[in-house]
Order: sequence, then C-alpha cells, then structure tokens
Amino acid sequence: MDSKTLRKLQLVELDIAKEVKRICDKYNINYFLSYGTLLGAIRHNGFIPWDDDIDIGILRSEYEKFLKIANKELKSQYILVTWFNDEKYYLPFAKIMKKGTIALEPGNSKKNGRVGIYIDIFPYDNFLMNNRMIRKFIYKLISRMIFVKCDHYPWLEVEKSNFKKYVQYIPIRVLSFLFSKDFLKKKCEEMIKKYNNFDSEFMYSAECPYRVIFKKIWLTDVIDASFENIIFKIPKYYDHYLEKVYGEYMKLPPKNDRKGHNFIKIKF
Repeated sequence: MDSKTLRKLQLVELDIAKEVKRICDKYNINYFLSYGTLLGAIRHNGFIPWDDDIDIGILRSEYEKFLKIANKELKSQYILVTWFNDEKYYLPFAKIMKKGTIALEPGNSKKNGRVGIYIDIFPYDNFLMNNRMIRKFIYKLISRMIFVKCDHYPWLEVEKSNFKKYVQYIPIRVLSFLFSKDFLKKKCEEMIKKYNNFDSEFMYSAECPYRVIFKKIWLTDVIDASFENIIFKIPKYYDHYLEKVYGEYMKLPPKNDRKGHNFIKIKF
C-alpha cells in the first residue's frame, strides 16, 4: 500500500474512532485505546506510520452496554458488526465499519459478509490461570472451526495459497461439519466470558484470548492522551500494558517488521 492510500485509510478509521468516542463520552462508557493504537499514541502521538487499523478496548460490562447503544446511536454512514448480527463474521469482538467502503484481507477473499473499512472494539474479560493451556487449545480449535464455517480461509495469502496452512486446516474443516455455526460461536463466547463472575486480578482481550494476560488494575483507570491531535482515553498504567505486549515499546522495530494487514482491495 502506498503512503497516500495508507494515510487516506487512516483518516477514515480516525473518523470512525471519533464516532465511537462521541458515543462513549455521551453515555459515560469507559473505553481506552489499545494495542498498536495505544502504542501509536504514546510513541508517535498518533498512528504508527505503517499501521493501518485502530483498536479500542472496553471492559466487558461496558462493552455490552456499548453494543446496545451503538446499534441505535451510530450515525447513518457507520454500521456495527458482530458475529451475532452478521452470520459470515467470524471474530469474537465487534467492528465498526463505514458503509460503502471495502477493506478486503487475503483470508476474506471468498467471504460474503461485510468487509468495509473498520476499527476493532475489543471486550476485556476476567481470566483465571487454571488449566490455561488446555483451554487455549480448545479455544483455538473452536475459533478455527468458526473461520471455516464463515467462509474465512486463513491459508489464502496475498499472492497464493499457503499449502502448509491448507493441509493443517483439513482436519478442522472435516470436524466443523459436526457442529452448527451458531453453536460454535455460542461456545466460544461462553469460554471467553467464563470467569466474569469470579474475583480475578487478571484479564484478557477477545482479540486473542490466552495470548496476552493483563493485570486488571492496568485497565480499570483511564487518563486523557492525544492521538492525531484528538483527545482519547488510554489506560492510566499504559506503560505496564505496552511492556507486556511489546517489550521495549519505545524502540522502533526492524524495517522488515513494519507491516500492516496487507489489504488486497481498498475502496473509499
């Protein structure tokens, strides 16, 4: 993607983020910039120069509130997408998309669902450390079956298919015939939310459960920070968050690691 197209994409995403901020501010919903967007706010005061998405985090109770309100409150040019209102959507978190746009990723090239320019809204849920590896394995198996059931093909890459991934997905594709799409989505959601009624000092994000575990105290308090000259909320303990995800986060990665999503089609 050339720099001019990337910047145009970033500005569309920024408009979507401003709409999410408007709704959250209006209804007192706590949110925070997360992952690469949080890193961009701290290290670059805006987008990481090569980044092509925006990530926003919301604790689960506030996230459910946001979903209910956003369905009614979003301006007409935007749409809320979850795997319960789009049968072809395959991820356990919401996206806000701009209508009339396209941001097509390689694995989605045969997907019939909505593929507009988007930002991600990640719920954060309580986490307990017991049986972590077993639950991680089960979650990955269920989520990959959902990929297949929703016509998302991770083995499709920008220029050709990844044969190794294709072979790895053969047993998953066979197993997926035994379960309905709705059943798998419901079981996945239950796994992610399993410990929200337990007292826990840890949390994880539905972006990739079990991959990164955060201390709850890092996420419950927020402060203001500038992102592209707009004030957004970020975790008060952003330093701990970013160290957990990126290590020495103020250090720029090698040039060959400065990559985005490799969109294969973009329409504004």
